[in-house]
Amino acid sequence: MKNQIRQKELKKEKQSKLLNKIKMVKVNREKCIGCGMCQSLCPEVFELEDGKAKVKDNVDVKKYKDCIKEAKESCPMQAIEE
Repeated sequence: MKNQIRQKELKKEKQSKLLNKIKMVKVNREKCIGCGMCQSLCPEVFELEDGKAKVKDNVDVKKYKDCIKEAKESCPMQAIEE
């Protein structure tokens, strides 16, 4: 039981470290199908332009790291890249 709890703690710690390392984010427009999932999950960062997602200009990536992570994990085409 203690081992399982420790493994969960380590996993959360690793995810937290990865999130803190996000310095930039971009959308691979060749992969993007324009479903709008990223925009609906993280409208402060993503917008649709010409039927494809893109990162808004001058976004504070660290401020929105949680919703960026959620959008990246939810993208059906894995088009969100760091």
